[in-house]
Amino acid sequence: MAVVINGSGTVTGISVGGLPDGIVDRDTLATSIDDSGDATAITIISSEDVGVGVTPETWAGGIKGLQFGNCGAMGSWSGNSVYNNNAYYSSGWKYITTNESTAINHNSAGDILFQTAPSGTADAAITYTTAMTIANDGTVTQPLQPAFGTRITSLMDNLADGYNTITFDSEIFDQNSDFNTGTYTFTAPVTGKYMLSASIASINLPLDAQWFFLQILTSNRSYTHSTSTDQFDAAADASHVTSYTMSSLADMDAGDTAYVRAYQYTGTNQTDINDNYSFFNGYLVC
Repeated sequence: MAVVINGSGTVTGISVGGLPDGIVDRDTLATSIDDSGDATAITIISSEDVGVGVTPETWAGGIKGLQFGNCGAMGSWSGNSVYNNNAYYSSGWKYITTNESTAINHNSAGDILFQTAPSGTADAAITYTTAMTIANDGTVTQPLQPAFGTRITSLMDNLADGYNTITFDSEIFDQNSDFNTGTYTFTAPVTGKYMLSASIASINLPLDAQWFFLQILTSNRSYTHSTSTDQFDAAADASHVTSYTMSSLADMDAGDTAYVRAYQYTGTNQTDINDNYSFFNGYLVC
């Protein structure tokens, strides 16, 4: 049985004759909900799901739904409550209309999950991806936030004249699959400010070298760190490891790239990059 209360005060689908006098009648029940027009204000269908300004979808699986407009919805079950855009529950979450869907899920553990789903067709199953979780203890995690950590897996022998691209060919982690180990390059998936940091370690640095430059090169600009090598000339052991480290907050547009280069200014081409002490990391700040 469906219950319809419309703005003109007409109630259909229930009998009000059995209600106790003085508590509620047909007119006060309808007027308290909507008396501004003739459109249906609230529809309650036989599954006890409620629609405001719309006939709701039939929710199932023990979840009672409140649907408002053509795509807003709320559901609750077993200590959980969910606020959805374009979704209802019936043997799993399904699209109300053909469009994207989002959800804010308050679960029984006291966590809040922010979830998204790509466009799907009406009544098709939804697979949500959790973009952010606020745990009950206040911890915030963003598993899809762009962040990467890389290293090189073999010694780079005898740096050539000019800038040499550092071959960061192994990922320690890459949360959003934005780093290419074949080109040693990070590609920004969205426009924002990215914290980028690099460290490389040289061995066999020649005594006749004057400067060593470490550079993070992005599509917008370069960030360069320079070090005088005079301080290392007293090192008797050619295998002495010298590290060069830098970081920068880089502005990057979606599709911009970033990679690391090194340049030994003057001197014999004998410098090697040690794979054990070299890394390139980055993450989206805002």
